[in-house]
Order: sequence, then structure tokens, then C-alpha cells
Amino acid sequence: MNPSSNLVQFEILTDETENSAFNVEPKTGMLRAGHKKEITITFAPTEAKVIVSTAVFKFSEGEKTA
Repeated sequence: MNPSSNLVQFEILTDETENSAFNVEPKTGMLRAGHKKEITITFAPTEAKVIVSTAVFKFSEGEKTA
């Protein structure tokens, strides 16, 4: 089997509270081995303050294609 034909599923877990200043898109998807995926992180605070946030990238086994 060709390893570059494997797919992994990803999920990006972020702070989902209503006062979160960050938005991540896409939050889920599939990624083929050896390929790239563009992820957009938007920072839009509603007031001036220190903001600490964490994004966790979770990968799981996807499909194996021929």
C-alpha cells in the first residue's frame, strides 16, 4: 500500500465560550498524507485585555485508499 494514499481525520478544539476572541476554520476535515491544509485563525477581541487561549489539534485514523 502506498503511504501517501492514507487519510487522517482532524479536529481542532478551541475555547467555545461566547467571549472567545479567536475563531478557527475549518474545525474539522480530512488530510491526505504528504499534503497541506490551510487553517485560518481569526483574532477579533471585543475589548483590550490579556487573552490566553489554547487550540488542540486532534488527529485520528481516517481512510486508507488504494
